[in-house]
Amino acid sequence: MSSWNVRVEPAPCVGLGRLAGVLHLGAALAPWAAGCTPLLAAALSAACLVTLPATLAALPGRRCAIRALACLDGAWSALLSDGRDVAVEVDGATRVFAGVVVCRLAAGSQHYDWWLPGYAIPAGDFRRFKVAVRCIRQGEPGPS
Repeated sequence: MSSWNVRVEPAPCVGLGRLAGVLHLGAALAPWAAGCTPLLAAALSAACLVTLPATLAALPGRRCAIRALACLDGAWSALLSDGRDVAVEVDGATRVFAGVVVCRLAAGSQHYDWWLPGYAIPAGDFRRFKVAVRCIRQGEPGPS
């Protein structure tokens, strides 16, 4: 069915990246403001700041490893930032929410995180993408 096939090429989410940076910085400062012991506060702050690059790498934009994701007749493939087109599988850790899809994709032993907000692509493509991901997560082949 042609409506089942979907290709997602999101626009960069610069605003979401800035928001993630502010949230990580706020989370890094929170232990100090809460009065934690210096050793604990330093460890928690370091954890918040060390995970910021991974968060930014999961958001559509220049730091993201995935440029596009396609589902054609149930076969998933991802266009990576280096130009390679690789077959991927949707991991069970993938979650679908109303305004965002949090994808965990596996290509062999390599795993990719991809957070796709609904405003980054046309609404129809986003709905089809959510349906495709939900069906894969539930073990269904999709609509026939």
